[in-house]
Parts: sequence; C-alpha cells; structure tokens
Amino acid sequence: MIIALSRQRIASIDAFRGLTILVMVFVNQLAGVSGVPQWARHMKADADAMSFVDVVFPAFLFIVGMSIPFALNQRQALAMMSPTSARCAFQPSSRAILLASA
Repeated sequence: MIIALSRQRIASIDAFRGLTILVMVFVNQLAGVSGVPQWARHMKADADAMSFVDVVFPAFLFIVGMSIPFALNQRQALAMMSPTSARCAFQPSSRAILLASA
C-alpha cells in the first residue's frame, strides 16, 4: 500500500538525527583526552552497565531505521519503484556501495 506523504521533512527525525551526530562528534573528540569523567567514557567490557557514550551508536541505528520506511514510501509515491521491484533493493544497495567506495 502506498501512502501519499507530503514533501515536508519530519522535524522530529531531523532533530534527533542532528543531536545524535552532534553527540557522536563530541564523544569522539573526548576519546584521547585524559581526566574525562566516567559518564563520558565507554564502560569496560566486563561491566554490567552502559554510559552516555555507549548509547550513541544504538541511537544512530534507531534513527536510520526510522528513516528508511519514509524514504521508501516517498520513492513509491513518486512512482520511482514498486514495492516488489528489484529496483527497490538495487537502488539502496548501489548507493551504499558507491558511498563505501568513496
């Protein structure tokens, strides 16, 4: 089923994506700094806990997963592909390969 979507961006997804990227850059800058508080460091592998830093990558994966259905629905609404076409799998795969090779 194709649901007609507006061409407007979804502000909550954009805001969460931006915040996630900002935090990702912030915690990567802290990686080589000494004297960083415990909440700003990765937990040890044997610890049964998570810190603020350990939540960044799962948040990134979550927001990517939230964005995929909207992107596919938009392509289907624009009649660029049907949900069962081989292009539905080929186009994102070819884009990923091009990005990885760059």
